[in-house]
Amino acid sequence: MSQSPGEPEKRKNKTLVWDCSVNPDKISLNSYFTVATQYAKTSTIRTHFLKRGSGRHILNIKVIKLGHVGIGLVNKAFKIDSDWVGGNKNSYGTWDNVIGYYSGAELKLPNGKKLVEKDIVTVDLDMNELSFSWAVNGTYFGSDGPDATLAPTDWAFAASVWNTNDCVEIFVVFFNFVCMFENAIVTGSISKYVHMLTKTFGRLMLYFVKSDLGILIYNPSDPGDRRTSKKKKKRNFNAKQSISSENWFEKKKGFVNNKNK
Repeated sequence: MSQSPGEPEKRKNKTLVWDCSVNPDKISLNSYFTVATQYAKTSTIRTHFLKRGSGRHILNIKVIKLGHVGIGLVNKAFKIDSDWVGGNKNSYGTWDNVIGYYSGAELKLPNGKKLVEKDIVTVDLDMNELSFSWAVNGTYFGSDGPDATLAPTDWAFAASVWNTNDCVEIFVVFFNFVCMFENAIVTGSISKYVHMLTKTFGRLMLYFVKSDLGILIYNPSDPGDRRTSKKKKKRNFNAKQSISSENWFEKKKGFVNNKNK
């Protein structure tokens, strides 16, 4: 990978998740979109596609339940509803019965290992150099260099789950907000992420507080709750939105008279 001497390598995509639009009638996902379970028919799940020149991306995928599972990469020409990883030139996969599969043939990888349940498969993808490597439980398949070079197109991490209840999980070490702050420190744009967090928190609190307690708080996204000017920086609450605790309970019961409306 092209990198200046002494330059720290930027870590990417620690929060990659499965694409919930892919095979929803065959694969169920948990609420974090990290655990994929096959429940209907042989199928493949993938992440979103990574662009050429986007750097190095490393993803760890754990085999939670194994009947027949393959893990690797797919491009956009891969038929997600019928193909399986490694079965054609549009994908790569390593399986429980074959090591390093591409275009229907096994790759010769000296340190390869057939998958078993509870294995953690690392797919180490370099979209600058268009190459990648596999590792299982920390041991890389190739002795030196990448396991394969890729066609010059976009690629996505993928897993084919063959049998009912086959299950794979993306290991997410950090939550999204932690990654946002790390990226902000690297890029020097921390103020943008602080604003994003404040705005998101304000919206969540407004939803819970107004719906459950009836107390109005500052909402950065509400046009009736803007500050009057940048100089004064005063909060201009909309009178219709400002409800006292007494009136709120009356309104809840439907007893607010016309003069209080």
